[in-house]
Amino acid sequence: MTKSVRELFANIAYDLTTQKESYYHSLFLLAGRLIGYEVEGETHTDKGRIDAVLKKEKTVIVVEIKYSKEKTPSQMIEKALKQIKEKKYYEKYGDREIRLLLAIAVGDKKEIEYRFQ
Repeated sequence: MTKSVRELFANIAYDLTTQKESYYHSLFLLAGRLIGYEVEGETHTDKGRIDAVLKKEKTVIVVEIKYSKEKTPSQMIEKALKQIKEKKYYEKYGDREIRLLLAIAVGDKKEIEYRFQ
């Protein structure tokens, strides 16, 4: 997955990119839709907003995306997973058989790290 996300970013001209987290959210939502998932962005729960949710049949993937100019993706990845768990974003989808948590972190130089749980 990391390779394909890097390839996606590498094919976008530098003068079309924006150094904002919302830019990476948009790309991720579009990519999820293109590979066949039902996609939700900025989904509200009783404890906050989930950056992205990908659904297909009995599977739901709860996604938190982080971007930082100062921190490395490795530093941000734990923060993203911690946020999902502390706010229990997955509770909204309790009736699904498979629930995956996905944290994605992007650094200033388009370094990407992700972790599933």
